[in-house]
Amino acid sequence: MTVDRLPPHDLDAEQAVLGSCLIDDDAVWKVRHLAPGDFYRDRHAHIWQAITALADRMEVLNQISVAYELSHAGRLEVCGGSDYLGRLVAEVPTSAHVDHYAQIVRECAQRRALISLAGRLAQDAYEGVALSDVQAKYITALSAMEARLGGLRPLSAILDFHEATIRDWLIGQNDGTGVPTGFVDVDDTLGLLQPGSLAVVAARPSMGKTQFVLNVAAHVAKECGPVAFFSLEMDELSLGKRILCAKAGINSFDVRKRKHLYSDEEARLDAAFREARTFGWWIDDTPGLDTGGIRSRVTRFMAEHKPPRLLIVDYQDLLGDADDDEVRRRGAICKALRLIGRHHQLPVMLVAQLNRDVEKRSDKRPMLSDLRGSGEIEQVIDYCLFLYRASYYSESANPTDLEVLIAKNRIGGRTGSVKLYYDIGVGRMGNAVRA
Repeated sequence: MTVDRLPPHDLDAEQAVLGSCLIDDDAVWKVRHLAPGDFYRDRHAHIWQAITALADRMEVLNQISVAYELSHAGRLEVCGGSDYLGRLVAEVPTSAHVDHYAQIVRECAQRRALISLAGRLAQDAYEGVALSDVQAKYITALSAMEARLGGLRPLSAILDFHEATIRDWLIGQNDGTGVPTGFVDVDDTLGLLQPGSLAVVAARPSMGKTQFVLNVAAHVAKECGPVAFFSLEMDELSLGKRILCAKAGINSFDVRKRKHLYSDEEARLDAAFREARTFGWWIDDTPGLDTGGIRSRVTRFMAEHKPPRLLIVDYQDLLGDADDDEVRRRGAICKALRLIGRHHQLPVMLVAQLNRDVEKRSDKRPMLSDLRGSGEIEQVIDYCLFLYRASYYSESANPTDLEVLIAKNRIGGRTGSVKLYYDIGVGRMGNAVRA
């Protein structure tokens, strides 16, 4: 079947989207759902790739930087050169209507996709492909197109598309999307960490924040898949020591005092080395890294390796993001990390400090107002986990007791307190022994 007509497209709308992003770098995040293939003209697809590449790296986005990005990729001339970029900027007086322009671009792309699908189905029908296979291909392709289009969808279509996932969820089957912390009682209360979510793990100093996220990372890396761990406080050697001692059950302080390992410790250390080498655990200890650098490195990692199941950043105060207002800076960090998680569909865990107000109270268990910059942070995060050790303040308390206070849970689990076992000397955490 041949149709002698140009496929649906609107070049003015495509130019308006690109021009809007060139004059307002915030506009790209309103229309980031567009893909290069949504643009009919090749030069527009290339320009959009350059724009989104800069945005994903959180670099300066304007006519000059896009020209450099295209030139670096050898595509500036085929895109019309700097003159064409200047024309895109000149013809768009405001970015206020970028959403409307993007909707036109997307609808035209959908129509082209439907025409292509119809052609493939017609070809299958002519060639005698089984009707059940043709129908299955048609339904699957339409569902995928509808999901990507976004906008209002009938509940019946949503339930048809997600029925199997919902049934698995209700009977406790992991559908492969949620990520467990590895602590049974925490997971039972919190629920699995969901893709695109941001969890803050916060406490006063010496409560075990880093050790907690290391234990989570070890579990995820072993049981679920790769973990991307950005350590701004500890270097890779120090992390390696902590990981291996916890895995081998070795108290590093005791060993360093006696200056030798017992034979059973040697065996456990060898086993810990072998097991840890199998983990899909990637560590970046670059000091002063900012959220733009993290976004760039995660994006590059995704292009070269199996996508990570979890992103951990330790910790907030050491991120290099700059702002004269510290409260606003903390809020911007959380927003940027959540955007990274949503864009790459992975949960993000951020370690944070609490302010000193908690030390002034008789009950020193943390609460949300104790977060530094709590007003900006609380509205962004999905989960908030506070760590508290009573033995830090009282010699009569059990030194191995660690309390995880789940103070915020926006996605579907519960809030409340969970008890864990924490051997500080070894660095090992686990589910509390139940009576």
